[in-house]
Parts: sequence; C-alpha cells; structure tokens
Amino acid sequence: MSDGVAPRLLAIDDEPTMCQIFTRALRSIARVTTASNVADAAALLEQQTFDVVICDVNMPAGGGPAVRDHIERLQPALLERTLYVTGGVTSEDKVAFVESIRDRLLEKPFTVRDLQDAVQALASTPPR
Repeated sequence: MSDGVAPRLLAIDDEPTMCQIFTRALRSIARVTTASNVADAAALLEQQTFDVVICDVNMPAGGGPAVRDHIERLQPALLERTLYVTGGVTSEDKVAFVESIRDRLLEKPFTVRDLQDAVQALASTPPR
C-alpha cells in the first residue's frame, strides 16, 4: 500500500503447492496468509482484514464464485481487489463467472513477475 506497509494478502487454493508458490512469490511484496478451501477463506475473511485476495476459480465447495459471495458479504471493498487464477474452466457456470471477472483473471501458467505485477496493481487500486 502507499503508506510503506506491505499489503495483507489472502491466497486461496486447494492445491498446497499453489499456496506455497503464492507465499514464496509474494512474500517480498505482501504479508501472505493462505487458505486451502472456501470455508477456511470465509473464516479468515470474518476474522481479519485484507488488502488483496488471490483465489483459484476451480475448487470444491463452489471455488471462486463462492469466495466472491463471502467477500461481497464480509469485505465488499475487496471485490475490486481480488485476483482470480485458473488453469481453465469446463462448466457453464464457471465459464460465465470467468467472463464476469476477465479483467482480474490470471490464467495458468503464469510467471512470478505476472503474479507480482497483478498483485501490486490491485494493492494500489483505491477502494470504492
């Protein structure tokens, strides 16, 4: 954030390797907390305030769309500062979701620089 303090980032992915990648790639620019499922992410959103969220679109229990619903209910200012990642979608509802968040979508595979640039851009976006 602009005050010189690293942004608080919540990274949500059901694959432990992806959570590790997010942590390693972003720890130099953000204070990273990870969640491995939608329920844990919702609990963290209830307990803590975050500046940026990264969320996998495809996870059990609703994935990205379910997390978006929790964000909208618990910390609506984060809606514009949530980055979604995906390796592709196959269901019609996920395709529609991806189309609705295309400007905040990072498709796998992506580089560490792509991820860092996207997070820094979102962290500098003023809340609405």
